[in-house]
Amino acid sequence: MRVGETREDRIAVLEGVRPGEKVVTEGQLKLQPDARVRIDANARLDAPAVRPKE
Repeated sequence: MRVGETREDRIAVLEGVRPGEKVVTEGQLKLQPDARVRIDANARLDAPAVRPKE
C-alpha cells in the first residue's frame, strides 16, 4: 500500500487497496501474518465531517 498526504486523523491511500477490500483502522500494531481478525459490525466508520478546503 502506498499512502500520501496526512491531515490530522486522515491519510490518503494512493494505491494498494482495491474496491471492496476491507482496511484495518484500529489495532494495526497487533496484526501478524495469519492472525484472526474480528470485524465489529456495530463499530462502523463514520464519514468525516466536511472540512473547508485550504
